[in-house]
Amino acid sequence: CFSPDGQFLTATTTMGTTQWQCESWQKLREISYHSMAAPYSPDSKWFACETHDAIVALCNSDSGKPRAMLLGHIGTIEGLAFSPQGSKLVTGGSDNLVCVWDVGQVATSSETGNSDSVEMIVPDRLTGHTDRVMGVAISPEGNLAASASFDKTVKLWDLTVPIPGACLLQCDVVTSPWGAISVALSADLSQLTVIGAKNTAIVWDVNAAQKVSEFRFPPGNHRSLSPDGQRLINVDTQNKWIAVSEVGDPEVKRFPISEIRGPLEVLFSLNSQTMAIKDSNGQLQIWDLAKGREIYSAALPGSEGPVSSGQFHLEDYTVALSDRGEQLFLSREETQIFDLGTGQKRYENLPFRALSNAVLSPDASIVAVGTNGSVIELRDCATGAELHMLRTPGSIERVAFTPNGRTVVTLLHDGNLILWHVATGQEIGRFKMPEGMCCALRFSDDGARLGVVTKPVGTETVSLYVWPAAKRKD
Repeated sequence: CFSPDGQFLTATTTMGTTQWQCESWQKLREISYHSMAAPYSPDSKWFACETHDAIVALCNSDSGKPRAMLLGHIGTIEGLAFSPQGSKLVTGGSDNLVCVWDVGQVATSSETGNSDSVEMIVPDRLTGHTDRVMGVAISPEGNLAASASFDKTVKLWDLTVPIPGACLLQCDVVTSPWGAISVALSADLSQLTVIGAKNTAIVWDVNAAQKVSEFRFPPGNHRSLSPDGQRLINVDTQNKWIAVSEVGDPEVKRFPISEIRGPLEVLFSLNSQTMAIKDSNGQLQIWDLAKGREIYSAALPGSEGPVSSGQFHLEDYTVALSDRGEQLFLSREETQIFDLGTGQKRYENLPFRALSNAVLSPDASIVAVGTNGSVIELRDCATGAELHMLRTPGSIERVAFTPNGRTVVTLLHDGNLILWHVATGQEIGRFKMPEGMCCALRFSDDGARLGVVTKPVGTETVSLYVWPAAKRKD
């Protein structure tokens, strides 16, 4: 490969990379890095080549020294291409991946004088090929990338669309010395509300990265936040009432509740209008929070179980609410779906069982159910027929649909987030969350962003990460 300014030439073999100075044809250096190619950046300041361990080295043209190491592939790298502006590098590999690297930051840091350090850069990964990617190219305008694969396809990727995996925003909130009990995100992901252990709540403006308000609320046996962070719910099992208040509003509405025994498990519909309560006796109550009344109840034998947003598990049951709170999903030996408006069964004797997670699509036509720790089945709610089986590489912690129901996300215990296309069951994106316990997960109303709140173990801080969730065009 010649450099664009005509000063350098690099040649690659399986033994390494050699660089010449073109004016004198003097060999400048031999580098142990081998590569299929060693292209130069548009300004001729850098060239890229593969090391022996599937890492791309971004080397200084004058010195030959690596300035950055690009970690992302797990196989040999078959193609490399710089964008015309030099801000991005696209690579394709034997691992079927196309990787997009932000190398503009390397040039920026070099200009500030940090040229001796070696940066480690992690890419955005584009998935879709089913065999090794043998070549990549970028259009002259820099807005499209092309990848050619042994799977007999050429894919075009829109580089102007945010890539799943690139974090758009991170916001850290110090809660209190007593930690966080409940966390919620507003529907547009602009407001984060955190309940502390001392009857306190913090409302945080995510975009401004500052606290909006902090206030105290009445005590109760069980305190929780609605998913949108707008309602505080207190359940008093001794006095037998439920207190509902809007965040920041001193007015508290109390509604009497029938016999109930703690400890409790509570879940909400995504629109925050419907709440389900299960007590230690296995009594299930469904409440309309807007009207302050019980709309459904059932006696279900069970014991305490893990609580997560959208579903909880009794000893032998998995229970879930639809996003709008109109449908109740109940699975034991058989699976049933109830219409909470009429209290009647909508579907019954469905031929499957949810052993772990269960989440209904926004229109309640599809349910994502966990059949073991690492597999999610997409099932038709009317017939119970299996539509797709989503196999993940680890134990699944959370599941959620986009508002239009076209994409489902699985969050694994190891922090991997995987986006799936509901119609085809194909993976369309994957990225890694920092370590920590997941406190909340939801898509924005338009489905374009995904917000995840985590709490690192042993800290007094919760962290919000906002990721683009739109699938790239290909």
